[in-house]
Amino acid sequence: MLNLLTPVTQTLYPRINHLVRRDARRAGALARLGLALIAVLGLTLGAGLAVAAPLVVRILLGPGYDSSVPVLRGLALLVPLSGASSALAMQWLFPLGMERWVTTVILIAGMVNVGLAVLLAPRFAQMGMVWAVLGAEVFIVAALARYAGRRRVPRGDHAPDSAVA
Repeated sequence: MLNLLTPVTQTLYPRINHLVRRDARRAGALARLGLALIAVLGLTLGAGLAVAAPLVVRILLGPGYDSSVPVLRGLALLVPLSGASSALAMQWLFPLGMERWVTTVILIAGMVNVGLAVLLAPRFAQMGMVWAVLGAEVFIVAALARYAGRRRVPRGDHAPDSAVA
């Protein structure tokens, strides 16, 4: 499901990257449109997966795996969250040259994931791991959104050369 959002991000990235240097306002507008499109697609796909979880588990895993349904439903939340983080990174922060910031956020999120897993998995088993993964992804989205909100393309005709990926 996550990979179904990738074509949108990959299609918009070169155009936004180009526009960051030429027309900052159009770059921002296209990035916002891309984020909205990915949000709608991510929510739709995630909700569809959550609703279809019993059928998906039955088809892919077979009988006796009904306890996997809540896990899959929890992981379905990753679809819109991952879509949002990908859109924020690829459609705004990368064109502004913020690859290091994105990498730093992802590395910290990895530590958050491990920390949450250590705390939650022993007590809540597989659902603890789901919550750990979701917690890390929420951290990524929140950090990228906060930083993206602060990082605007400079006014004027061109962004500085350092802002181009």
